[in-house]
Amino acid sequence: MAISLIVSKLSEMNITYVGHACFLIKVGGVSIVTDPWVSGPAFRNQWYQFPKPLDIATISNTDYILISQRHEDHFHLPTLENMNKEARVFFPSNGMTGLAEAVDNVGFKYVTEARNGKSYHLPKGVKVTYFANHLENAIIVEYDGQVLVNVNDALPCASPEVIEFVTKRLRKRWPRIDYLLCGYAAVGYFPNGIKAHWNNDEDVAKNRELQFVNRFCKITKTLSPTYSIPCSADFVLLNSHQRWINGVRFLKNKIVEYYNLNFGTNDNDETQVLEAYPGDVLDIYGLQKNSKYHSSDTEWTRSIESDYEDVIFQKENQKPIGYAEFKRLYHLVADHILRKFKIVPEDKRRQLVFGIELADYEGHCIVVDFSGLGPEINFVDTKLEVVELWLTTNSFVLSSSLTKGWGGDAILRAMGCEIQVENEMLLALRLDYWALQLLTNYPAAKKNLLQGSKDVVRRLVKQRLMRQRKNRRKGG
Repeated sequence: MAISLIVSKLSEMNITYVGHACFLIKVGGVSIVTDPWVSGPAFRNQWYQFPKPLDIATISNTDYILISQRHEDHFHLPTLENMNKEARVFFPSNGMTGLAEAVDNVGFKYVTEARNGKSYHLPKGVKVTYFANHLENAIIVEYDGQVLVNVNDALPCASPEVIEFVTKRLRKRWPRIDYLLCGYAAVGYFPNGIKAHWNNDEDVAKNRELQFVNRFCKITKTLSPTYSIPCSADFVLLNSHQRWINGVRFLKNKIVEYYNLNFGTNDNDETQVLEAYPGDVLDIYGLQKNSKYHSSDTEWTRSIESDYEDVIFQKENQKPIGYAEFKRLYHLVADHILRKFKIVPEDKRRQLVFGIELADYEGHCIVVDFSGLGPEINFVDTKLEVVELWLTTNSFVLSSSLTKGWGGDAILRAMGCEIQVENEMLLALRLDYWALQLLTNYPAAKKNLLQGSKDVVRRLVKQRLMRQRKNRRKGG
């Protein structure tokens, strides 16, 4: 009896929710960790995990590390530095230059660049497959007939057309899915980072949250797993002007209710959407609720303030930078824009005028003006009313965005910049987007990447052409 029980346990998938997009999967005597982020904040001190993740000791001695993408909440160097360097690391071949070098520099000895659609065989019959969508990836783990599909935020951030296309391809290849790990976080600066007098910030944020929850539900409905866990959204914003966003987040217990009410009405739908938090464990018998956050009495906003009291105090009492540092940043901005300004389409460029204000400096602002013969970049004593587009960030985020590889994520993905707009036409022309692009730094794409994305685009175009031909025949 004891021997058969041990064999049974080894044949089951055992999934521990570590935090955000990080899971510890034990199967066939092998331990696997996905997207490890447990040690400190991400995106230049913009994102802090909440609920707080499990301790690094939970995952430090794993056998395999699976990285789905390059964003720092999935590829977190301070966490990787504290993990077993004998672990074999998989990362996607459709990433960007610098990813392989970064993994090597941390000290891992065994690194595999996983190709889109190819299955990799681990010991004991465990199989891993990467499934690309642009620069992000779903990861599929298979063992003894059990299938885990981890789409993290590779799909929820995509367009509805891409979501439909990719989920159908996943379902075709893996018609029976036991476990689905799927994100629902409303990431990116737009629209929560936009400040405009005609908008109600809270209504905009709530609508954005609901949009991503609907995407989670549609992905779950299409893939039809036995269990679905909403994840990749365990972060909060702690800067004083952003903490209100934490209070309008779509809570996990509400996601379960929302799915059951709006998507789980079919009698044949046996999917269970689970409310899971760090420390909870899922296997074929269901969810073991080990987290304190299952208590219905938990007041989330109060818990955030309590868990991060020291960090909030530090942010509210941050020492301002001096004139010398501002001048350094001014020259950094000017040099960067002068090198990069041709990425902005010429018709947009001629209309682009924007200001940059530093929240931790009170002396001057930077104004960038493309309306003349060439770009003019100056600093002024106060905000000019004639400038209708202002970007507000802090010196650390701005410096990182301009100089660090993938540093632009701190602004574009992590909402590290607030955009004040006085004219709706600026948004229609996407001048906010182009202004932000001029303040970001990203490495160039590898020549041989994006085959998975090209496949998606090619097939979508083909489907659209077929629909157009079909409509023409009907019209004729």
